[in-house]
Amino acid sequence: MRDRRLDAGRFGHAVVIGPRSDCFIMDNAGERTMIGAQFKPAAAAAFLGVPACEAAGLILDLTDLHGPGAADLRDELLYASSLPERFLILETWLLARIHSDLTPDAAVAHALAEFRRAPAGLSVGGTIERLNVSPKRFIEQFKREVGMTPKRFCRLMRFQKALRLIRQPENIHWADIAYACGYYDQAHFIKEFHAFSGLTPTEYRLTASMHPCHLPMF
Repeated sequence: MRDRRLDAGRFGHAVVIGPRSDCFIMDNAGERTMIGAQFKPAAAAAFLGVPACEAAGLILDLTDLHGPGAADLRDELLYASSLPERFLILETWLLARIHSDLTPDAAVAHALAEFRRAPAGLSVGGTIERLNVSPKRFIEQFKREVGMTPKRFCRLMRFQKALRLIRQPENIHWADIAYACGYYDQAHFIKEFHAFSGLTPTEYRLTASMHPCHLPMF
């Protein structure tokens, strides 16, 4: 499914959301309890058993990846007596299915650390040059493990840095945030922000919730 709406009851109650850099609407009308795990970049492949690029932008039913056992997981979580117990059940289930032989490529792992540490001050080309690797092979391997190109990943990290700055309690100046995050100017910042979130920075700030990446729509 490549649309921007996820019906929480459409996929048998257990889904895997592949790597993505766009926004989507989750329809959770009615009384629902949700629990999930968020994987670090390049870590999802070890759980999925397939390259991250094959799940990029997709929402998959967990039973398609792990068979009927996914339904058993749902039942265990449903009847758990407390939230800590649910987290323990989920963690145990995930660890039992990790492909320990699928470790990230060393160059990709190093680049991810750089990109996450300083998303505004690094260029993809400069990182590839420092790693002394083939640009074509590196980009292909990065996309295979992370689910997007290095350039798009850096754009996403820059956007997430902007989210953190916007959520600070003090007065906000969009030009200052644009500069701090490495955007060319305020117009570039607003355009990129809208591309990832579907909102302007002002609209986001007015609706921001406890979690920076989750917003109430109604």
